[in-house]
Amino acid sequence: MKTCCGCIDMRKGVVTIGTIGLIASMLMLASQFILMALQKKVMLDETDKIGNNLYSFVMIMGIVVCFFKLISDCLLIFGAIKQTTREVSVWLAINLCTIIYLFITLVFIYDLLAVHKSNMDHQEVVILIVFLLTSNVCYLYLWYQVYIFSRQLDLDGRTSLEGILQNVTARP
Repeated sequence: MKTCCGCIDMRKGVVTIGTIGLIASMLMLASQFILMALQKKVMLDETDKIGNNLYSFVMIMGIVVCFFKLISDCLLIFGAIKQTTREVSVWLAINLCTIIYLFITLVFIYDLLAVHKSNMDHQEVVILIVFLLTSNVCYLYLWYQVYIFSRQLDLDGRTSLEGILQNVTARP
């Protein structure tokens, strides 16, 4: 595959994915802090200590994930420009963990909103869950595009090394 998302050069596409991810990471980090500030308004019951602690844990983990994602997006941009697999591989590892975290968060939000009978309407819960699920699937597709770019970097490196070795062994 020579193009990213079927339309632009793979390297430019990965830099674009990194840039969009960097902007999204900053926005997600800001929203995590806003949600932490509004935590008391979201809580369903002041006597539900387990729910409050779980919510706080998920929010703090969200901030940690955002910081790691912010750093990894910078590494992805650098790795795509310099065409090095190490930085791209770090992005792949961190963002695979982010995808897993997002699916866990999706289950948590469903539990918080639907099972605990929050003040939200059932239709709003369904819309939120469909939105999160769709964005997770799109994010997984972008992760796959960067994975293909990483494999191409590996193959290009091996091909050039094999060519060097063949030239050295072919000499009499």
